[in-house]
Amino acid sequence: CLQTSNVRIEKDDKKGRDEMPPKLQGDPCGEPEMTRLTTKYDPTMQDANTPEPKLLDNGTYNPLNPPWDKRNIYRKYFDGVLGSKEDLERFYEKVKCTEEEALTDKHLNWGWKNLHPGDGHALAHVIRNNKTCITLDLFVNELFVDAGVRVAQAMGDNNVIKSLDLQQAQIGVEGGKAIAETLKKNTALMNLKMHYNHLGPEGAGYIAEALKSNNKLTNLVLTDNGIMREGVDAMASMLEVNTKLMRLDLSKNAGLTSKTGNAETTALIIKAAMVHEQNRQKAPKVIPHDKLPFKLILEDSPGQMWSPHGFVNKVKFPKIRRRTKLDPDTAALRISGGVSDKKA
Repeated sequence: CLQTSNVRIEKDDKKGRDEMPPKLQGDPCGEPEMTRLTTKYDPTMQDANTPEPKLLDNGTYNPLNPPWDKRNIYRKYFDGVLGSKEDLERFYEKVKCTEEEALTDKHLNWGWKNLHPGDGHALAHVIRNNKTCITLDLFVNELFVDAGVRVAQAMGDNNVIKSLDLQQAQIGVEGGKAIAETLKKNTALMNLKMHYNHLGPEGAGYIAEALKSNNKLTNLVLTDNGIMREGVDAMASMLEVNTKLMRLDLSKNAGLTSKTGNAETTALIIKAAMVHEQNRQKAPKVIPHDKLPFKLILEDSPGQMWSPHGFVNKVKFPKIRRRTKLDPDTAALRISGGVSDKKA
């Protein structure tokens, strides 16, 4: 840990960071491929196999050809109207809580719930209608772009939640852009964790620009997002303007590690951190966090690489270890209980 003036720059903060579970890999539905939006998010995107809806003679839509806003592009998860009463009931059962708990609890701990893009409507409903929740944990759920954008947009209508954990949600550049739009108007969020979200330099740039005017967020985790040099430049520019941020974690980002960055890039962000702390010292002290020294965390560990075509080394699905083929005699012993798979 390097102490420069009042700025703490940490090269390895493993002991001080929350223990992160391993990345959730594979399709929670047990299918070989998960529905992933590879194009930019488009709220008008619908099922391409369904023709343009037409009204019937009685003034209603054919149930097999619903209007655009009723289409369900995640039919593999729920064959009904997303956001409907039935969909919400399915969601509450999935996260093991009642509707009352989902809409009144102060802490919604929904990490590791196998949430997927089809849960975006239900999550947005809860975020908009729970007026007491201050901590929303959604870590290690593969929300991807569509659900990530819906969560971000709902957060724009919520001024109660103070802590949002989206670690490993993989919401992509468009999700980062939606989060940035929320940060421009949200007046409550203080803690935002976005480790491993495929933001890249563009997504990081959106968030950095939003934080130039945000005067509420105090802790931001952007580890392992492949922000590259362009993202570092954006973060440095933000730090020279922002006076509220108390902690910024840029660990494991390609462009800042010893194998992907250089001394000039590291010096750039450290210098910006020092300017940021000087500005914080001059700014009014509104909350206790304002009196704490700014902490910049730069853990030098490998992270995902970014290319103009996206991430080039994304972790997809784990290799399935195949059982060793047994000879007939050993197989017979195993069936009879004479052979154990467990190692001594």
